[in-house]
Amino acid sequence: MNADELYRLNIAQLTALAKGGKLSPTEIVESCIARISQRDSEVLAWAAFDPEFALEQARQLEESDVRGPLYGTPLGVKDIIDTADFPTERGSSVFRNRRPQTDASCVKLLRDAGGIIMGKTVTTEFAYFAHGPTKNPHNPMHTPGGSSSGSAASVADFQVPGALGTQTAGSVIRPASFNGIIGFKPTYGLFPLDGVLPLASSLDTLGLFCRSLDDLPILGSVLTHEARFKTRPVVSSPRVAIIKSPQWFKGSGEMQESFEAFVSRLRESGLVVTDVDSSILEGLAESQGSLLALEAQETLGPIVSLNPSKVRKETKDLLELGRGLKPEILHEINSQVGRARIFFQEKVFVESDIVLTPAAIGVAPRGLTSTGDPLFNRIWTFLGLPCLSLPIGIGSNGLPLGIQVVGPFGEDEQLLACSHVLVDNCQFPIA
Repeated sequence: MNADELYRLNIAQLTALAKGGKLSPTEIVESCIARISQRDSEVLAWAAFDPEFALEQARQLEESDVRGPLYGTPLGVKDIIDTADFPTERGSSVFRNRRPQTDASCVKLLRDAGGIIMGKTVTTEFAYFAHGPTKNPHNPMHTPGGSSSGSAASVADFQVPGALGTQTAGSVIRPASFNGIIGFKPTYGLFPLDGVLPLASSLDTLGLFCRSLDDLPILGSVLTHEARFKTRPVVSSPRVAIIKSPQWFKGSGEMQESFEAFVSRLRESGLVVTDVDSSILEGLAESQGSLLALEAQETLGPIVSLNPSKVRKETKDLLELGRGLKPEILHEINSQVGRARIFFQEKVFVESDIVLTPAAIGVAPRGLTSTGDPLFNRIWTFLGLPCLSLPIGIGSNGLPLGIQVVGPFGEDEQLLACSHVLVDNCQFPIA
């Protein structure tokens, strides 16, 4: 590959070449800097970007004898995650020029493993719905999704091979689908969240964006201090449960057709595929929205009350929704999610290894004022289950379509192993 196109390599490829002495971190970083300089005036994925500091990190790595698992890997970090060397403005003028004194734990883990932090990627305000400037690299007239807008767009546009995001409703899976890349939301609580702005503490989850399934074990092992992700379980023929969810009828016709076609290909490949009645999930997406609004009262309420003129309408509307809910609703929410968890633990994941469901309502909507609807993600985030977004096709307007793969609670490695089988059985137009 031409040295000018090193930015197209994934994390697994780059680290193998760098640790083998065939590439230097400086060469890798220079290629990504050139790509960002060429493209980001159109994509606008970065809230803060410092090419000189990126090169300084690369040179320091080269002078060290340490060759960590992410040696020389350029990475983006969502701008609600604290970084000592960059501002963390949380997508809001309230926190303009805010400079944390320390890195969030996840950032420190990436650095210690040899990762190079290129900068901070654009987030919606406080990781909710008030959009930022980022555009979809496949078509700048369309949203990249949110709230992890810049993280998804920077990876899809080959500006960096990987980036950190977060998900409280659908902020990893949906933008990954809109941008035609891989998004991974692990089991709730698996990755550390200290130093990350909270939105709804019982839902917030640190997630990942990349362009290859081979990258996830590397990143996952770094973020968990464990080698667990590197030992792939042997899953030759995963049993697949199809759950369209109660919201199926709200999906676009194009999404429904692509989903059905993909499921047909799986059946033709010989995998056991079972349709599962999803009626027990009725109302769960709505309850997730209610819980988010209630918990946002604690996390964002004090910020908004002190800075009402600086906070955008979407955030204020969320808090107004939360104020209108009675605290007693929590009992029904907890009962509802408890029943659903038992359903998956005692039935779905006894008879199947993974669940397939849509990743988004359709392709990325036109315009930048909306980041799209997380309707097809809310249930799985609410249940705390690990999820992957995989691209399955291109829509009629040239924008990507994705599928969501869901695994049992705590079985993230199994989810990755099963996803490899899906990729091996079908062609995925990643990025």
